[in-house]
Formats: sequence, C-alpha cells, structure tokens
Amino acid sequence: MSLEARVESLEFRVDTLEKGMERLVQISGETHQVMLETRQEMRERFKQHDARFDQQDQRLDQHDHKIDALARGLNALTEATLAGFKRVDEEQAATRRDIAALEMLVRQRLPDH
Repeated sequence: MSLEARVESLEFRVDTLEKGMERLVQISGETHQVMLETRQEMRERFKQHDARFDQQDQRLDQHDHKIDALARGLNALTEATLAGFKRVDEEQAATRRDIAALEMLVRQRLPDH
C-alpha cells in the first residue's frame, strides 16, 4: 500500500472517529437533557406527594383530636354510670333496711297467733 493510500485510509478513519465522537457528544447531550427533565418531573411529583402527605397528616391530626374527645366523653360517661350504679345500690340497701324496719313494726303490732 502506498503512502498516499495509507494517509487517505488514516484520514478516513480519523474522519469516522470524529463523526462518531460528535454523535457521542450529541447523544450524551440529549441524554443529559432527558435526565434533567426527568429530575424536574420527579421534583414536581415529590412536591405533590409532600403536599398530599401534609394534607393526610392534618386529617389524621383532626381524627386524633376527635378520637381523644370521644375517649374523654366515654370515660366521663363510664364514671357517671358507675356512680349511678353505686347510688342505686345504696338506695336499694336503704330501701331494704326500711322494708325490714316496717316488717318489724308490723310484726310488733300484730297479735301473736
């Protein structure tokens, strides 16, 4: 192969490599742009998700407050019910004592058979 043919072959290869490098740079740039766009989309989605999570946290806090209020009301109702049961028990005991006293009075007044 002559020197001129070898130079032309090398020039062809260099041109091919340069074109390949230019294409690689172009593809890298396009890939970088796609990555930037994807990252921006992800940031926007994260913001949306964060906003939704914040809303859910607020709703859960409201539910927690409602549950706490219901628990306090239930505790108060339970205590009032127990106090009512105690009062009824005391009244029944007093009624039994009164009935026993009346029964004794009636027996004292009735003649013996």
